[in-house]
Amino acid sequence: MTFTLVLGALLGAFAVVFAMDNSALVTVHLLSWEVTAPLAIILMSAVVLGILVVLIAMIPRAIQRTMEEYAVRREKRKVELAMVREQSQAV
Repeated sequence: MTFTLVLGALLGAFAVVFAMDNSALVTVHLLSWEVTAPLAIILMSAVVLGILVVLIAMIPRAIQRTMEEYAVRREKRKVELAMVREQSQAV
């Protein structure tokens, strides 16, 4: 808990220093869009957008893994039930 609090404080302090050092206005052109904002905002927005793209790209694999885990649990229950039935018939 303390480690994460200290890490968060350090990252927050780094973000403030970064934003203050990169406060110059820049203009970004993308197709017909034009955005003018401080460099720090543009860079942080690009990082956040990249993180979102990666997370969205990971969703199909996470769903597939969850479905595979469910299938394994279902198969395990079937095997356990068959073993219980076999043991009860043997007695």
